[in-house]
Amino acid sequence: MHYLGIDVGKKSSAFYVTNDAGCVAKGVIPTSAKSASDLVKELNTLQEGVEVAIEAGNTTFELARAMEAAGATVFVIHPRDNAIIALSRKKTDGIDAKTLADQVRRKLLPNQMVHVPSVAIEDLRHLVGTREALVTKRVATTNQVLHILSRYSRFPAKRAFKTAIAWTRLAENLDDLRTADQVIVGGHARQALLLCHQIRELERAIEQRVSQSFADEAELLRSIPGCGPVVTSSIIAWCHPITRFGSARHFASYAGLTPSVRQSGARLVNGGTSRSGNRRLPQRGRGGE
Repeated sequence: MHYLGIDVGKKSSAFYVTNDAGCVAKGVIPTSAKSASDLVKELNTLQEGVEVAIEAGNTTFELARAMEAAGATVFVIHPRDNAIIALSRKKTDGIDAKTLADQVRRKLLPNQMVHVPSVAIEDLRHLVGTREALVTKRVATTNQVLHILSRYSRFPAKRAFKTAIAWTRLAENLDDLRTADQVIVGGHARQALLLCHQIRELERAIEQRVSQSFADEAELLRSIPGCGPVVTSSIIAWCHPITRFGSARHFASYAGLTPSVRQSGARLVNGGTSRSGNRRLPQRGRGGE
């Protein structure tokens, strides 16, 4: 068995290969799926097997899928869960790669592994995450405009500014504002109109991706009261496949829906939800749209 550790960089990645007899190879490869796949294929020529340890990063999932397709068993580790590297006083790319290889050989990897999503799920995550970022930007723009309008005793409903119609009407009704505020609010309105258009386009793309690849899951989720298109797509993006959770309690913990607990002596108090799970999942009380 060969044990491979990879420290991923933007353009190049350090690797270290070992087996039970010692170091087999070390060096640097371009950070690409093809290079990672070719490395695994070269190591697996004798069909002895390859186990890979790699830390999570921007390109990790692409590399992991390529290495799995080449026949390797891949373990993706979140940097914060890998205390051996995090607490090390001597850190270089080569040393980190060697540490990862030794960890996978000695079975010293953290208990929590990062799930490697499919290409369809990764695409859906990108769509959902981008929409969420644009919505957050629109909310910030709305708050700035409402603050300015309040100086003129104008208090429109915040909810209305989720639509392009409200921004169009606002842009046409700025005569009572001072010139400087007209310029600022008019600029915000143009920006918000663009954001509304982009959000609609992303929502169409999300709906198309969900209907093409996850229609059955979406149908089940939407049968739950209060579970609309946004919540449905978010749950699928971050929790699919649901079978990777060992129990309902495990899933609830991942979603941050387990109760908080405070204990002092014989007194035990169960509080509200901990909200300590995946922050990308929609939860009541977090704000947003």
